[in-house]
Amino acid sequence: MAMGTSGRFWLPASLLVFSVLALGFSAWLFDWRGPARDAGRRDECSGPVQHSPASAWAPSSAASGASAPAAPKAASTSTREPDREVAQADFVDDDPVVAEQPLWKADYGDGVRRGAGRVEFELLDAKGQPLEPGVWVEYELWRKVGEHWLREGARLNAARTAIICDAFDGGGLEPGAYELVVRCGPYGAVTRAFGVSRGELRIERLEMPHWRRIIVLSFTDKEGKPLAYLPLPPRYTAPGTVTTVVERTPRPRRVLREPPQPSRSAVGLGGSSSSSRRMVRPSSPTTQRFPTDNGKWYVRVFAGGPGAIRFELDEALFGTSQFHVEGDFTEAHWDHYVTAYDVPADFAAVMEQRELCGAEDPGCRSLLEPLPLPREPDLYDVLRIPEGHRRLIVSIAAPCPVTPTFWVEDDISQPKGKNPGPRQVSGTWHAPLGRWWLDLPPDSSVELEFSSPQLLRPRGNLREAIALGESRILEIHRTIDVSLLQVSCPSPTLAALGMHLEATCNGVNSPGGAAPWQSDGTLRLYVERGPESFEGQGLVTALKLIGGRVERAAHTVVVRPDEGQRRELALGGTTVAARGEGLVLRAVDSGLAGLPWVEGTVLEFDKDVASKRLRKHWMGSAAEMEECYELLCKLAAKDVEAGHPDALRLNELLEKLADPASREWLRREGAWYSTRSRLFSSDHGYMNLETGLVPGKRYVLYLWSRSRDEMTPDRRIDFVAAEGITDLGVVILPGYGD
Repeated sequence: MAMGTSGRFWLPASLLVFSVLALGFSAWLFDWRGPARDAGRRDECSGPVQHSPASAWAPSSAASGASAPAAPKAASTSTREPDREVAQADFVDDDPVVAEQPLWKADYGDGVRRGAGRVEFELLDAKGQPLEPGVWVEYELWRKVGEHWLREGARLNAARTAIICDAFDGGGLEPGAYELVVRCGPYGAVTRAFGVSRGELRIERLEMPHWRRIIVLSFTDKEGKPLAYLPLPPRYTAPGTVTTVVERTPRPRRVLREPPQPSRSAVGLGGSSSSSRRMVRPSSPTTQRFPTDNGKWYVRVFAGGPGAIRFELDEALFGTSQFHVEGDFTEAHWDHYVTAYDVPADFAAVMEQRELCGAEDPGCRSLLEPLPLPREPDLYDVLRIPEGHRRLIVSIAAPCPVTPTFWVEDDISQPKGKNPGPRQVSGTWHAPLGRWWLDLPPDSSVELEFSSPQLLRPRGNLREAIALGESRILEIHRTIDVSLLQVSCPSPTLAALGMHLEATCNGVNSPGGAAPWQSDGTLRLYVERGPESFEGQGLVTALKLIGGRVERAAHTVVVRPDEGQRRELALGGTTVAARGEGLVLRAVDSGLAGLPWVEGTVLEFDKDVASKRLRKHWMGSAAEMEECYELLCKLAAKDVEAGHPDALRLNELLEKLADPASREWLRREGAWYSTRSRLFSSDHGYMNLETGLVPGKRYVLYLWSRSRDEMTPDRRIDFVAAEGITDLGVVILPGYGD
């Protein structure tokens, strides 16, 4: 009987329990998926809500005024965060492209540093002879990266007429293939393809297609007697160098989107330029006479290319109005090209009546002399100073190269209202003597200012007025009293990045220049000593380290000596560790050549599932993804009512995302990745993000190199942020030619 009584009450009790559980599950499900909940949800956005352009619109019909039943408060408050954690824990994405990775172990080996290759081309003419001093040289250096081309830096050594290929910042070339295009005016143009390996240094000869040649024009009468004079000197002209335009595949298109923002219309600037050269010549062949060298006239031509020689003649004396020959001047007969004229018997008497010109160099005979070698002027030769000018010579004693800036004020005797004030003038460096000099015009004054990329001046850049006196030559000497400040870099990759330095000490800028790295890995800087240079808390120096030029990377670190280090500075010198924030790495290919055009984005690891859910939702839905991004950009441009058609359509698209965290991520970022923490590689593969990361927090970095599909990064890196700068070292990615 007892058993029967128990069985009789067991069925109603179980039904009651089941009904309660079903009602609870229904209330929870309504609260999680209900439109009223998501309309006001603000605590799952990655960052401040006010930066989210679409955060004012709810992703549901509730935003347009549709009513919805309210969910029970108890279910809403008690299940919100735990249910979200369960939803994220249950998410599975089997795509290895975005799969979670073991924590990154940084490699600071050879790949962190630049390739440091350097190739120097000595420019010669087609016969292997040096080019004329002062010839105009144009050049372009291109690096081949897969099927793409990147403009790279080279410089001209004018003294040796050589082109040095070592990148824009002088840090050296990456290993790989290059093309150098050179145009040397009348010497023609040439393109040289070459390769360079890591750390390779070499010198090559580069011969232009034309060469300098002195030809001889011999002018006689019909009997073969040389003519003593010509009415005008022969003139050689050559057409401008024409180079074939090479079609070079430009950089690959950008991958990552910008954060949702109003579209900006591009403003194009157009224009054209032209140039012309005019040679002032005598207006008539009937007023002057130019002596020949016993009938000979020497003409410099550039053989191998088209050219012409012409000059006007007095038709009454020569029987023709012009002398004109043309060709490439490569034949042997140009060593003695004879032209005979039937001149009248009184030819010599008529020419003697005319004004004599060029008597110091008959027939341009000086062209037979060897080309002059460039040499420095004699600074102390008063005869070479322009009339009325005074020469200022400046020598500087300092432990680093220091450049003086001359501030010259003209017409100082005039009232101040008519005087434009001082103007900045660059002096000339005399290398053999190690001095700077400048010729100052009459009625002028000058002030000097000294600067150097390595020189820090806490008190500011002060100008010194120079008393010129009456002497034609004034020489002054200045000594700059400094203390040594050695700066250790907080990151090996950042040290390799910084080939160029821009320093600011207490708000006073030093000129940019090559970063003075020492063999011990420190930067050697100098602080100008003064009455209060090292007192108090005010000695703060910001160092911007820069690498590359076309696509460059720049990162700023701060140097702040403590009290003990300031005392050491006052005694002569100290070493201080620089401090910084953010992220730095170097992207390279399998040959350790720095990769340009790499793009990356960083996101917090706790946003990883929300971003990957969004990516998986959009895979294969490119049109929907584009529409959503365009709507976010439109709505970011203006205040929109909840019932606006664009807002309604955006809410409709957002409702398709089941995860509220993914919705908030999309509102803020406009893509499945972070558009607000993007980074781009420099010419040499360096990538940096100056935004501070939270030390000890885990992050995800996605990188794109060969891939140009935003849904498919080439690599994922998981890392934990370090205190200060997080240095990931070298990262090998697929190259553009792999």
